[in-house]
Amino acid sequence: MNILNKITNSKNFKSAILRLISLFVFNIFPLYLIIKGIFRLFNGYIINIPFMAFHFIAPVVFIVCSFLAIRLKSAIGIKIVICSLLAILLLLNTLFFSLLTFKQLDSYYDSSAVEHYSEIHFKEMVIPSVKQLRNFEKIEYHYYESENFFSDAGTHILILQYDEKSYFSEKEAVNYQYYYDTKTANVLIDNFEFNMLSDEAYSIFYPKDVAFIATNDATHEIAYLRFFDVELDYISDISEFILYECGWKYIR
Repeated sequence: MNILNKITNSKNFKSAILRLISLFVFNIFPLYLIIKGIFRLFNGYIINIPFMAFHFIAPVVFIVCSFLAIRLKSAIGIKIVICSLLAILLLLNTLFFSLLTFKQLDSYYDSSAVEHYSEIHFKEMVIPSVKQLRNFEKIEYHYYESENFFSDAGTHILILQYDEKSYFSEKEAVNYQYYYDTKTANVLIDNFEFNMLSDEAYSIFYPKDVAFIATNDATHEIAYLRFFDVELDYISDISEFILYECGWKYIR
């Protein structure tokens, strides 16, 4: 026991521990963030400023500061490194609590869309299953996800294209089959007319759990959206919500 105490209290042991911590904080962890960022890019994550800052800019600056700390022995050099690290910590603090949102989009078309949508569809989604769809010429399925330290939101987007005759027939059937929210005005985005489904009719919970149906007379398309975010408390603007929170801007 005395030997163990002597070892742990020795200057060499403390110095070794500090070096290991320093190696992890300023070298291994930044490299881990960079490698993770590269993998995320290949897995459909959308590049934005927080993504680049967290996965590439900040880790590189950490590594550079670590290198400077080794090379610069003077007090001025150490002060520069400390000031740089403090600046990075302030930047990360800002990113963590306000801007750091990772966005991912998985898109599938035709037979691949049918396969993936069939795998994820469940009864409570309200929007139809593949078996309920008919007469469409093209189909695409997108899953958009945005996550930060406060929430994890996801949107299922199914878009079907028809020939002119089938489209207007299907549009009429959809408008007859589904109940829209009468308190919310329809929204027009790039020729798509969005209508929110009634939360009372389908036991969905506005704004944390909402669904939309959109029709486009110009391109003969019908789109179904289902959005989930248990942390969302309000929707200030429906158009902005559909574009940015539901990820519509990334697919159209």
